[in-house]
Amino acid sequence: MLQIRGDFNDKDEEGRVRLDTPVSKQDIEKLGSQVKEGIRVLVVDDGEGGFQAECILELSKGIWCARILWETGKRL
Repeated sequence: MLQIRGDFNDKDEEGRVRLDTPVSKQDIEKLGSQVKEGIRVLVVDDGEGGFQAECILELSKGIWCARILWETGKRL
């Protein structure tokens, strides 16, 4: 499963993780053409109180977002 670093504290009005941080953008750029709307990815927040969860990628207003599948989440 593709992995993208993200900040679970940075969510949009629909509760999706916004993948517009520098590290998120770096990961997305490295993954290149593998990044597509609707695919399942693992979003990892390795900051204080780390957390990870599987998410569905969505493109919203030119910004990649991750719809969290909460049942897959776990603390790191």
